[in-house]
Amino acid sequence: MMDQHASERDERASDDGAQDANGAPTENLGHEYLGTISPPATDGAHDGSASARPFANIEVADYIRDAIAALALLVSLALPWNLADRSADRVEVVLAVALSLASLTLPYLARLSVLPVTWTVHSTRRARLVAGLPIAVIGLIHLVLDLRSGAGVGTGLGLALAGAALAATPRDSELGPVEEDGAVVRGWRLGLAGVGVLIALGALISTALAEFAADATLGDRLLAPVWLVLVVGLAWLLVGGTVRHDRPSRLVLVAAGLVLALLFVFTSGDSLTGLESMLPGITDPSRFGLVLLPLAAAVAGSPAVRRDPEADAEASTEQAAGVWVRVAMRAFDVMVLLAVCSALAALVQLIDPGFIGSGAGVTLVLRLVLGVVVAGIAWFARRSLQRDPNTGHVPAVGAACVAGVLGLVVVIATSGASLGVNLGDLLMALGMPVVAASALMVPKAVREHFQTSGIGGESDVDRSQAYVWAPPRPKADKAAPVSLPEQPVREAPELRRPVEPRRITSTGAVRTVAGAAAAQRGVVPVQASGPDSSPDSSPASGPASGEVPLGSMRTVEEMPAAAGRPGPRRARPRRWLRSARVRRRWRPRRTRPSRTRPSRTRSR
Repeated sequence: MMDQHASERDERASDDGAQDANGAPTENLGHEYLGTISPPATDGAHDGSASARPFANIEVADYIRDAIAALALLVSLALPWNLADRSADRVEVVLAVALSLASLTLPYLARLSVLPVTWTVHSTRRARLVAGLPIAVIGLIHLVLDLRSGAGVGTGLGLALAGAALAATPRDSELGPVEEDGAVVRGWRLGLAGVGVLIALGALISTALAEFAADATLGDRLLAPVWLVLVVGLAWLLVGGTVRHDRPSRLVLVAAGLVLALLFVFTSGDSLTGLESMLPGITDPSRFGLVLLPLAAAVAGSPAVRRDPEADAEASTEQAAGVWVRVAMRAFDVMVLLAVCSALAALVQLIDPGFIGSGAGVTLVLRLVLGVVVAGIAWFARRSLQRDPNTGHVPAVGAACVAGVLGLVVVIATSGASLGVNLGDLLMALGMPVVAASALMVPKAVREHFQTSGIGGESDVDRSQAYVWAPPRPKADKAAPVSLPEQPVREAPELRRPVEPRRITSTGAVRTVAGAAAAQRGVVPVQASGPDSSPDSSPASGPASGEVPLGSMRTVEEMPAAAGRPGPRRARPRRWLRSARVRRRWRPRRTRPSRTRPSRTRSR
């Protein structure tokens, strides 16, 4: 008996060693190097070390995926499955959801030694896939029933399929190297392509049935192609890009699916908000496709689809930052598509007389204008990032914020006008702007890249004061006022006005002696033109020269004000001014010659 158990332990150890050689993580991961430097341990010691850390190879992302899958499966039971029932009202749906929930416990039961000894990682992957098949089959059956009877496809069906797909996909700890375990990667990528084809095919069938319906109105026939463009465009940009090994498309698809799943939950009060159908007349407008987008996001977020040798090679921070910049560009592409389709839908509804008669004309005009504006802003942000990410980083973040605010205005206006909540408008307002702004600000590679070569400037500058509290810095002392030099650079002219001698002309007018004033200033005076002026005149020529001796002149302060200036009445000159040399009388008042008037005789 003891030998038999020993052989079983040896066989188990050899199996684990073979898995490690192939690259699949097992319980004895990390003990090969110890075996090379230490003597061979006994079987009991090996079992003790393997059982001591049975959960060591489970990544944090695996726990998160299990929690999201369980939450999606449980919440889907409270959402509408179709137009008539909720998911919890159908027995087959409840049993299928319970089976998918039970499959989440298989990796943990294997590490707790509950499963048989022959159980391997491949057994866990197969069991989880088989447990998710019932919910997938039930969903396909109800899609066919909707095509026949118009029962509709509710948000509960879409969220249950997404949770089952997330539970069925293998985890990081269950995958081996791509060279040896590449079949699972190709299989799940092919399954993602099938989901994209199913979304596009359902939208095409819905459009064709709406166009050829007997009782279809003009608005129904025009709105169906708009919805087709929206769904097929999303499938091509996101699902098709992920299948073509485009990592930014995969990240945007995962984010869009997560936002739609949250919108399914928050809009569950109105059963017609997320309800879709391929038959016309069930929903207004007739649409199909967005309800299955969370399913595509769940498959795209699986480690099997994520493990791409071409996408995993990131040698530098610049390359990693470039990936996130392309994520923002892809989000802006989706935003342009959503905004254009929203504007076209508003234009079609304006053409339809039924919407104008309901009093929603102003709201539709607002939706049309804001849809065009949001599309232009998103296109500008996308072009700025494509030309130069360093200079277009800040404008792109600002454009994402502005587009999100305008999208919220559109959502509030349409919901307030009894037009219903459109999932496309919600995705435009709450989904893609947040994805674009987060891709340009949150990742560490983006922050490091744009701090060194983008808007941040030099990298050696301490910027912790922008996000770490610190007491305010004391203000520096005020600079001393600028003092004038002791010696002036250039001599300033004397501010005191020089005394100007004056003279009294023959007519009695007081005039400034230009020659004396000019002589004091060192300037040769210019002789005034007149009958008394001649080139031979000199200062000694007496009164004929028009000048008087300086001793007989008065200063400016002592002379009365000049004519024409307001001032006191001119006083009579004093007697001491009459010198022996100059004896003139004060100028009499000039009188006009009296006109002779004819004498008037009084008549007596």
